[in-house]
Amino acid sequence: MHFEKEFVLKKPLQEVWTFVVTPETIAPCIPGVESVETIDATHYRAKVKVAVSFVTATFMLNVEIIERRDPMFLKSRIKGKDSGIGSSISAETTLELMSLSELETRVKYGANFVFTGQVASLGRSIMQAKTEEQTALFVNNLRRNIGEEGAQDDEVKKVGVGRMARMLAHDVGAAVKDRFAGAGSAPGKTFAGTGSAPSKNEETP
Repeated sequence: MHFEKEFVLKKPLQEVWTFVVTPETIAPCIPGVESVETIDATHYRAKVKVAVSFVTATFMLNVEIIERRDPMFLKSRIKGKDSGIGSSISAETTLELMSLSELETRVKYGANFVFTGQVASLGRSIMQAKTEEQTALFVNNLRRNIGEEGAQDDEVKKVGVGRMARMLAHDVGAAVKDRFAGAGSAPGKTFAGTGSAPSKNEETP
């Protein structure tokens, strides 16, 4: 699943760069992050809790910086899993900064995600909606923590978190209906259970 986000911070380029490459300042902006451990200058370990619909996973993530060009570009590789529900995640992310003026910086974020296990069984539309919601919360946190005044709620309003909640409820209901439709459904089998192939509506990206 590919995702991109672009926004402008009312802060100079160097200040934004220093903030986003420092684990102690950027980690509190990311929804669900419970801890971050610095291994060395290019390797980190993070514990992240993610709740998507009725599935909750706590991922232990290994983060590697694979390309860095100060103060404008950062590329990372992320891998991790939740052993509790048998889900895993891998991703490559990019962060690009561009100075628009002495007091404005454009931020462009891109990511390619691959999910497996119960989280992946929720389907593309649910995961896309959740990713957009979490990104909106991240941008708001970033604006607040970096000290940008008067814009903390802009991203959530733009993305429409209430609309996403309705989408999640609709898609989960449709997926459950599809899973149990037909006389061939095995008794007692749950939607999020392992050992059964996903339906067409639940194909992972």
